[in-house]
Amino acid sequence: MHVLLLTEFQPATGAAEITGGVEARTYYLAEALRRRGQRVTVIADRSTGDRWEYASWSSLPRRVRFILRAAWQTWRADADIIDATNFVVHPVGWLCGRLRHRPVVLWYPDVWVGSWRRNAGAIGVVGELVERLVLRLPVARYIAISTTVRDKLVAHGVDPERVTVIPCGVSETLVSAVRTGAAGKDHDVTVVGRLLPYKGVDVVLRAFAGVVRDRPRARLSVVGRGPEEARLRRLAARLGIEPNVTFHGFVRAHADVLDIVARGRLLVSASTVEGFGIVLVEAMALGVPYVATDIPAFREHAGVGGSLFAPGDAGALSATMRRLLDDDQLRDRLSLAGLELSRRYTWEALAGQTEAVYRELVETRRRGTRR
Repeated sequence: MHVLLLTEFQPATGAAEITGGVEARTYYLAEALRRRGQRVTVIADRSTGDRWEYASWSSLPRRVRFILRAAWQTWRADADIIDATNFVVHPVGWLCGRLRHRPVVLWYPDVWVGSWRRNAGAIGVVGELVERLVLRLPVARYIAISTTVRDKLVAHGVDPERVTVIPCGVSETLVSAVRTGAAGKDHDVTVVGRLLPYKGVDVVLRAFAGVVRDRPRARLSVVGRGPEEARLRRLAARLGIEPNVTFHGFVRAHADVLDIVARGRLLVSASTVEGFGIVLVEAMALGVPYVATDIPAFREHAGVGGSLFAPGDAGALSATMRRLLDDDQLRDRLSLAGLELSRRYTWEALAGQTEAVYRELVETRRRGTRR
């Protein structure tokens, strides 16, 4: 079976320069499908991470050029099935599949209908229009990253029979290597993610200021980049915690990102917009408890391996962090529970589920062609 994975950015080297969940899913799924004997073509711009662009008007010309090039490459590939992974390439995948009479899967990390302007600013007008059109396309299947996303798709008119839930996962080989090589704990709290307003890193900084009052030598590591970085650095200075916070920026190798997480005592996510939360699963696989916002996507983990707090409540977050940092036995219990849960999320198992969807759709098309 020839599988075509259509996405916007992919790592340029074996270091796996992952810039987000969409890139991680495509990269590790492609690897796992190839191990399972499938022929896989990935169409994307190859990047070391330096070229990742946030949604903006200035990014539109480059994205239009990419869409045109991707459409031509997808057409020429003539794969058995097309899996398109984000809003930029969903229409491309659908159109090429329609013209080639091939089944199309739209992978869905989240539904932003009604919240594009709030999440992305003025450019959200374009995103809102594109997503509303995408949700009307007659595609063979949607793969939702979580039950939360499936419910959103159905609420916006997608037939539930056309939605399959397959979450993201972790690389067992990579996680095992990182855990084996970890040199011990050298900081208390880790944040991993793009520095965007809805990621809530400002909430983490305010909460961490409370931790520092009790633990003056506490350390926070922030991994990621984005337009909020300068504002967050100024906030850390105003809060008097600048010496306690390390902004790592974009860390190229995925293994190095996981190593930073493994060397922390807690992973924290104050994000209010998530479809799944792969970073929580990675933390659990590394034996690191998490503290995360009580939102539907994170709630699917039911607090296993960590604790939840009310979105935006820096006081509650601070109290939870202090409680977990002060209680080694509680952290150990959460670590063991998280490790057990994370075993459900291996890329090998999830690739098998995805492959089954592909086979079903390809066989259905072939039977229809023979008739």
